[in-house]
Amino acid sequence: MITGRPTKYTEDILNKVEAYLEMRDDSYEVAYKPRIKDGVLQETDEAYLKYKLPSIEDLALFLEVNRDTLYEWEKEHAKFSDILNKLRSKQATELIN
Repeated sequence: MITGRPTKYTEDILNKVEAYLEMRDDSYEVAYKPRIKDGVLQETDEAYLKYKLPSIEDLALFLEVNRDTLYEWEKEHAKFSDILNKLRSKQATELIN
């Protein structure tokens, strides 16, 4: 019998994912558009909002696992699949807005 590494998937992972998604609710910062004049970077007062969208890649970093691991968990665990779908929905909604 071939066995792999034990999974890191636990109920605690689901709590961490929910915490990640809550962190990303309305998560944005005010940024300023840079301007270069005569080869010198200058400050401007032209501001815009920079959103920090949830992403599978960022979630993988947050959980300290490989992105492919998240896709495997999505196939194997219905609750995790629901969470990734929620993440994708949040992402789509933010991009549309």
